[in-house]
Amino acid sequence: MVAACLYYVCRKMNYPIFLIDIINESSSEKELIKKCYTILIKKFNLNGFNIDPVKFIPRYIAELGLSIEIEQLTIKILKCYLDGFKVNGKHPRGLCAGAIYLAAKLKYVKITQKIIAERFGIAEITLRARYKEILKILKY
Repeated sequence: MVAACLYYVCRKMNYPIFLIDIINESSSEKELIKKCYTILIKKFNLNGFNIDPVKFIPRYIAELGLSIEIEQLTIKILKCYLDGFKVNGKHPRGLCAGAIYLAAKLKYVKITQKIIAERFGIAEITLRARYKEILKILKY
């Protein structure tokens, strides 16, 4: 329950952290933390907060060892995408990964889909899907 409460507070304060990050640092099981979070929201009639994917970009850019130039372009791409398209049901990790991959390609930085997908904890197919959606919406 402590992990679930911590995750709720992080989301409420718009702190860029995913549930998987808390799960990885916790000694509790993934499903138990998810269940506790759901109970917490329902029991106390709390609002679920949307995560702004842009807030995660600096963290992942640093973890991937990419430049500030890539970071700035990724933020610009992601903001344009979010302004022009509803992202209901799309996980922020996938959106961030797709935007980073696009920015890297535009700046001719060689980084594989596999490396990005592994760092984000997503499937390569998810990365490709978000990348293609961003390309389609922004018409790059």
